[in-house]
Amino acid sequence: MEKIEYQFIGDDPELQREAVDVLARCFEVWAERKIAYKGRFPFREYSFLARTSSGEAVGHLGIIPFDVQDGSGSFIAMAGVASVAVLPQWRMHGIAGGLCHEASSWAEKKGFAAMPLYTSKIRVYEKNGWQIIPPGAKYLSAPQPVQDEDSWRSGGSLSDEERSFIIECREKSAPLAGVVKRTFDACDAVSWQRLFSKPDHLWLLTGNGYYLKVDGVLAEGSADVPLPPGVDRAFLSENDPLYSKLISAGWCENGTDEHFPPCWEGETVMLKVLNGPIPPLHYPLANKF
Repeated sequence: MEKIEYQFIGDDPELQREAVDVLARCFEVWAERKIAYKGRFPFREYSFLARTSSGEAVGHLGIIPFDVQDGSGSFIAMAGVASVAVLPQWRMHGIAGGLCHEASSWAEKKGFAAMPLYTSKIRVYEKNGWQIIPPGAKYLSAPQPVQDEDSWRSGGSLSDEERSFIIECREKSAPLAGVVKRTFDACDAVSWQRLFSKPDHLWLLTGNGYYLKVDGVLAEGSADVPLPPGVDRAFLSENDPLYSKLISAGWCENGTDEHFPPCWEGETVMLKVLNGPIPPLHYPLANKF
């Protein structure tokens, strides 16, 4: 086999064109994104490339840094694995494992506490130090369907005042282990701007708070309305005050075999601890990238 070398290219947009090209050759959705985003990433990502001795880029791994609450008011630095791809003709040669090793070493030296990811390729990551972890949330079902879909609105239809109201409500909420610290930098994958731009994220404002549903599932909220209209399922941490409100209002844990929220697309959560220990965390729907 030809020798493979690994290169950290950071967030240089020109060098990352090669990374986007690798992704586009591996995944149909990235072939579309390559055109839509003109060969660049739509958010800030730190990239690693696997190259042959002739210089051809044959693999890629991307890292998205973000912070999550630890439940006590402090934050934990996470290095989220955003995308991993190896060209089909170069698979089964340990390249994905090499990329994982390079990225893990970099993240550990940078002081990141852990590397979370969502995947259906569990064995690949288990061999490289990741472990399956529970999502830290449970499905809840409403006692009866509550209609009124028209009350929910896309982020693009919200006024600046309404968006500011949502942000203020969330930032006043009690610390919950796993809640992502959202930024105001549009380049960040976890920015408020990106959150408001997603078409499958719908918002409901009340006089004293808001609700957010993702792919039809209630994901977060701060209002006192016990039965938000237009939604009959929720995916929440048991430590979330909204969870207790819904239980008190007659919602119950869903007893079906449905383990994954729709936006996770059948993937599960895995975590590699670098500079632990890490407390049990909640992985909310709204911040999957």
